[in-house]
Amino acid sequence: MLPRHHPDRIRIAFDDHRLVNNAGLILPATLALHLGLPQLVDRHLDLGRAPGRPNTGDKMMTLVASALAGGDCTDDADALRTGRTACALGCVVKAPST
Repeated sequence: MLPRHHPDRIRIAFDDHRLVNNAGLILPATLALHLGLPQLVDRHLDLGRAPGRPNTGDKMMTLVASALAGGDCTDDADALRTGRTACALGCVVKAPST
């Protein structure tokens, strides 16, 4: 909330039960979805007969979101599975093991 008399002072309160973990990922995830990035990956990425070959678009979105949230390895993607982060991403958050 920006006060009128002191615009250089910002007060932030995280006291709402509807808060979403990693809500800062909404903008890049929305952009990726509008650009059709998951469908593009599904169409052009072929993993052959690998056990984890389906849903490559969702897996890519999970890894990109994890990297944007500060993750530096695939195991860090598990942090996106907490809370309501999947609502912010607009895709199914895949487990890092997939």
